[in-house]
Amino acid sequence: MTSGNYAQAIFAGIAEVLQEAGVEGGNVKELIHGTTVATKAIIERRGARTGLVTTEGFRDLLEIGRLRPDAALRYGSRTSGTLGAPPLALRSGRTARPSRRSDPSARPGQLERAIAGIASENLVSMAVCLIHAYANLGHEQAVAASIRERLPQMYLTLSSEVLPEIREFERTSMTVANAYVMPVLDRYLSTLETGLGAFDIRVPLLTMQSNGGVMNAAQARARPVQLIESGPAAGVIGAAAMARRLGVENVISLDMGVTTTKASVIEEYEIRRSSEFEVGGPISRESRLYKGGGYLLRTPAIDIAEVGAGGGSILTVDDVCALP
Repeated sequence: MTSGNYAQAIFAGIAEVLQEAGVEGGNVKELIHGTTVATKAIIERRGARTGLVTTEGFRDLLEIGRLRPDAALRYGSRTSGTLGAPPLALRSGRTARPSRRSDPSARPGQLERAIAGIASENLVSMAVCLIHAYANLGHEQAVAASIRERLPQMYLTLSSEVLPEIREFERTSMTVANAYVMPVLDRYLSTLETGLGAFDIRVPLLTMQSNGGVMNAAQARARPVQLIESGPAAGVIGAAAMARRLGVENVISLDMGVTTTKASVIEEYEIRRSSEFEVGGPISRESRLYKGGGYLLRTPAIDIAEVGAGGGSILTVDDVCALP
C-alpha cells in the first residue's frame, strides 16, 4: 500500500517483473498502465479546487442535473440536503457569462470581473462550459484565452473539446469532472514518466481508457476523465481473456480494490459497453436504470457496476449457517 505516492507501487512492480524475466528495461517493447488515481480523486473528493465559467442562468445546473433523482431519493430516504453527490465545482468558484443575446457592451467588463473572482478563490483548475459551445466553440476559446492571459498556471478544460454535444447538464458534468482530476493526473503521470527513466524504459507510457482502449500520456493529461474506469476496465479485459482460454462463455468479473469493488458481466465472451456511466454514487440497488446518485460521465466505457466498498469484508456465520 503506497497511498502517499501511488507511483511507488508501480515502480516496485516493474522492478520485480524485470528481475523475474531477466531482462533490462531497454528491452521493453510496450508499457500500458491501468490506474484508479482519477477514480479515487473523485470518490474521496481529493481533486483540485475547481471552478466553472458558464452561461448566465446556468450557474446551478450541476445541482439541478437531469431532475430524475434515483429511487432512494424519490421515496424520501435522502441522506443530505441536496440531490445526488455534491458538485465538484465550488459554488463560490462558479461564474456566469452573459449570453450572446445580452448587451455586448457588458461582456468584456463582466468577464474581467469573473477572472478577478477566479483569482481570489485560489482555484487550481477551471471548467468552461457555455450553452451552445457544441455548435460554436469560438466563445469558449475566447474565455480560455482571457483566463490564460491573466492566470497562466490555471488548468483549463473546455466543453467544446471534451464533449462537443448538445445537452447542457451532460456536457457540464463531463467538463467539470475532467477539470477536477486534471491536476491530479498531471502530477501522477509526470512522476511515473520520471521514474521510468531509472529503469531505462524508452517506450512511451500508454494508459488504459475506460472503454478498454489506450492513449498516450499527453492525451491522458488533456482528457483524464476518459481514465476514470481505467483500472477496472483492465481487470474486465483480463477476465474476458481468461474466460476464452478456459472455454467459459459467461463470466462475472469481480475487481476488489482499496476504494471500491466493481463487477462486470461477460456474455458469450463479449464485454458489455456503455455510452455513459456514473462514478462516486451509492452502490447499485434494485435497478441500474435509476440514475442521479453520482457524477455523470458521458464517455464510452466498459459496463462496470460499483457493488460495494473496497478492502473486502470479514463475514461470520451463526449456528444455522446464516449471516448475522
